[in-house]
Amino acid sequence: MLLWYTCADADAGSEVQLATIGVAGVSGTLTATIAPGWDPPLNRGDDRVERDAESYEKEFRPLSLGTIDLPAGPQTLRMVALRVAGASVADVRRLVLDPRP
Repeated sequence: MLLWYTCADADAGSEVQLATIGVAGVSGTLTATIAPGWDPPLNRGDDRVERDAESYEKEFRPLSLGTIDLPAGPQTLRMVALRVAGASVADVRRLVLDPRP
């Protein structure tokens, strides 16, 4: 499972937990530390048309959270910060689940 993030150097070291919750309750958890800091500048140079409501893009970094078993049936993924190292935890772009047999 990959978490794509950005994080200021001063905020690096925060700890997050991802839990899978099914009908029978919590079926698994993963804990990871957001590190290293990764805060590239916004990409402002590629636009040819002025933006209205859209945000600028920036480069996100992948962080492996590990492997978790997902039982059959509906599951809810919940991510929480267990420890905040600075002023914030991270900007999260996406969470990628890679199904493997």
